Amino acid sequence: MKKVAVIMGGKGSEHDVSINSGMQVLKNLDREKYEPLKVVIQKNGVWEVGDVLCPFTGGLEELLAQEVDVAFLALHGTWGEDGTIQGVLEYTGIPYTGSDGIASGVAMDKQLSRQLFHLHGIRVPAGMVVTISNWEKSIQLIERTCGYPCVVKPLRDGSSVGVELVSDVFALTRILQHSAQKTLLAEAKIEGVEVTGGVLDIPGNPIPQALPPTQIIPKEAAFFDYHSKYTPGATEEVTPPNLSPEIIQNIQEIALQCHGILGCKGISRTDMIVANDGIYVLETNTLPGMTETSLLPQQAQAIGMTFPAMITAIIEGALESYSKSQKDTSVLSSKPPTQDKGAEQSA
Repeated sequence: MKKVAVIMGGKGSEHDVSINSGMQVLKNLDREKYEPLKVVIQKNGVWEVGDVLCPFTGGLEELLAQEVDVAFLALHGTWGEDGTIQGVLEYTGIPYTGSDGIASGVAMDKQLSRQLFHLHGIRVPAGMVVTISNWEKSIQLIERTCGYPCVVKPLRDGSSVGVELVSDVFALTRILQHSAQKTLLAEAKIEGVEVTGGVLDIPGNPIPQALPPTQIIPKEAAFFDYHSKYTPGATEEVTPPNLSPEIIQNIQEIALQCHGILGCKGISRTDMIVANDGIYVLETNTLPGMTETSLLPQQAQAIGMTFPAMITAIIEGALESYSKSQKDTSVLSSKPPTQDKGAEQSA
């Protein structure tokens, strides 16, 4: 039986959401296959590994002492999706679910990922990075680039934390004046149908599988904000969407493209807007939520995959990927060094 450390919490603004995700993973973990180990990273950075409280380095030592076979990452935002925990686990040699540190860090940076998508021909909303220390000079540029209404959001955060829909210069000024962030991303508000497309790497399959996308219809807000995401009943979610088969296929293809462009592994979920002139990508999440209201489990269920079966697929996919990487490393290290032909001739 494999020991699975379900890591949740973290120091960022998505701590509580992460706890909910982690508890749902623990609840749905197949106990006939896996022995669970609950790991909570508290807001002050202290690690709670089972019943043991320890500082950061002590937490890693405890994971190694517990002989964990794989870590299931239920972290969101800072420490989880920015590449931090991935780098730490790679250093310690513990396999983990989801994308590696590089893909996670790139996806977490909304501007960098936007630029990559644009280079590959994927539509993204018009937008710009705003430096708060120079916000007064940015207002006119935001108005020219994005217009009103526009969306202002943190450059490196998730779960719609801190996302604001801005209707005029007065609201924009207020947000920029009082922001606790050093930089923000301003984007044009794209009118259309909000959808999200999940991708799952299924063990044994040579290519990732695009799941049926979900149409998102907020009932209590103008867009899919934090409240809409995590309050039961606040949003109507339709899987698959009430769209034509051709558009649904396009959504799935774009989700797969984004997954590949960023170098994602295991799972991802890409948020999009279906507008009159095409499909626009908003962002890709490398560790989507696993709460009772989360979208990826709904999409997996649409293809007949239960929540426990999806968790098993994610874990086994992580172990399969780690095993392959170890074999590749072994093959590379066992190859004899090639001799330079010029040196050989002159010898």
